Amino acid sequence: MNYGQIDRRNNERFGVHLSLRYRRSEKRFHRLWSKGITRDMSCDGVAFKGGDALPVGSHVELWIDWPVRRAAHLINLHATGFIVWSGSGETAVRISSYRFRVTGAEFNPTSARTKIIPAKSPGGR
Repeated sequence: MNYGQIDRRNNERFGVHLSLRYRRSEKRFHRLWSKGITRDMSCDGVAFKGGDALPVGSHVELWIDWPVRRAAHLINLHATGFIVWSGSGETAVRISSYRFRVTGAEFNPTSARTKIIPAKSPGGR
């Protein structure tokens, strides 16, 4: 019998390595964006390598650079969720909402002029 760690994931994760930007989102505070790279992802979670460990339970906002373009436009995945574990430079997030964004090549999610459109919940795809 295996008494090791139990995998509680609902969906299969796929090993993809995409650039991302992330920040803890808190009311009344404007956090700086940090950069990272995804390790694996599914429709309801993502693990990534980043800087410091982040507090478990914190709400986080992610902008993931999607590997496909639409004509001359960039595609980004904007997701929000909660940190389920973090340590040794890696973090896992359970995604609570997401939305694909198709933008011009000059798009910068860290710009003060960027407008965030309300995201969809994973159950309401």
